[in-house]
Amino acid sequence: MTLEYSRPEELRDSLRPYDLAEDLGTLFYNTAMHVQGTARLGWTTFARDSGRVVDMGTPVHQLSATEQGAVRQRLRCSWDVQWEPTVQLRRLSQAEEILERGQTIYEALYRKDLQYYLQRIQTLEVRLQQLEEGGRFHELVGRSARMHQLFQLIEQVAESDLTIMVRGESGTGKELVARAIHQSSPRQEGPFVPVNCAAFTETLLESELFGHEKGSFTGADETKPGRFEMADGGTLFLDEVGDIPMTTQVKLLRALESRSFERVGGTRSLRVDVRIVAATNRDLEELIGSGAFREDLYFRLNVVPVRLPALREHTEDIPQLAQLFLQQLSERDGKDHRGLTRGAIDRLLSYSWPGNIRELRNVIERAAVVYASEPILKEGDVARALGLQEQKAAVVELNSRQQLLLSCLSEDPGSTIDDLLGRVAVTNGGGGRSRRTLQNDLRRLAELGYAKWMKEGPTRRYSATPEGEGRLDEMN
Repeated sequence: MTLEYSRPEELRDSLRPYDLAEDLGTLFYNTAMHVQGTARLGWTTFARDSGRVVDMGTPVHQLSATEQGAVRQRLRCSWDVQWEPTVQLRRLSQAEEILERGQTIYEALYRKDLQYYLQRIQTLEVRLQQLEEGGRFHELVGRSARMHQLFQLIEQVAESDLTIMVRGESGTGKELVARAIHQSSPRQEGPFVPVNCAAFTETLLESELFGHEKGSFTGADETKPGRFEMADGGTLFLDEVGDIPMTTQVKLLRALESRSFERVGGTRSLRVDVRIVAATNRDLEELIGSGAFREDLYFRLNVVPVRLPALREHTEDIPQLAQLFLQQLSERDGKDHRGLTRGAIDRLLSYSWPGNIRELRNVIERAAVVYASEPILKEGDVARALGLQEQKAAVVELNSRQQLLLSCLSEDPGSTIDDLLGRVAVTNGGGGRSRRTLQNDLRRLAELGYAKWMKEGPTRRYSATPEGEGRLDEMN
């Protein structure tokens, strides 16, 4: 089966009787437009290049009725419109089937351009799914305005090969940003190679970056490629560049300027094709002033600066991050870590987070594994994980009704709501004796870690926790 592309309008018209003009014609049009990079010359260039590559043979409209029916059956495809027409974004509902059935047509395209086009489709599909879910961008999470600005900036800079400097406090997720840049770029199929420049001595860092030849120093028993070579065709992530020694900075500057280098102990110059993403939590301008960092290397690395906000600058993302960390913990240990109470979330929001997202992950995991007795994290669990138990006991006051409830739970473990209603009605002559008020008080005691409950059929039975017993001792 062959098609003629020398007159694309005629091709589209020839497909119209078979209900293919809109769907298949749109596929051809969008394919050509994307591969060639311009809507204005999309169809013309597609027809010209296809004609040069292969003899397209007999046009569809000149085939016999039987052959035309076969073409229609073989190339039928459908579209699902996912967005408003003004967005101009469409999604194939049977992409894999269309690729198989239209193989002879795709062979007319330049193979390299086609592969790039398909990779971009896959990237857009992933991005579309993340947008539909909300608050996700590759491995980054956040619905706040600060995070959405960061996501947009990453998308803008990812398409180019410009060197990027990611700056932010320790624990803000600089490597995740570097990975997101790599995964959003045309180099996404290439390697992503990270190296922590602060983790090596001066001699070892040079060998780690550029590799070494056999016998170049004591212990070099074989030739070893460096991270630059390993990242060829992909992205090299240089973390903690502010800690690179001055002598290594000189060699790194040359490698960045010429994309060539020699291994330690070698004389042959090696060339690589890498995209550089650097990161630091240090004040490079201050280091330049003190002579600890080269100014020319700074300008070479700081082509596109990307600043990560500290967690205290987008605290509205804390609940989503905490839930994500619990989900990841469940996947690792196979246990049910379901979520957090309102009190636990409020406790997280009131903390300053000097260690940023890394500290938040550690606190959530410590609270869930060490302190939590139920799938839902309570305020007391989070407070103890933060090391704030003494502060919590000092600042959280219980009203007289809550103190009475806690005393009842201590004296009669396993009490039901009805049991407690009777006790409160007898002891407390004032108000606040409704079932809803009692449930709110019990919920508050549970959030503070003073009470717990177990379910027996439709009935909940409440008891005091060891922390609740201790609180009673403090009050008495």
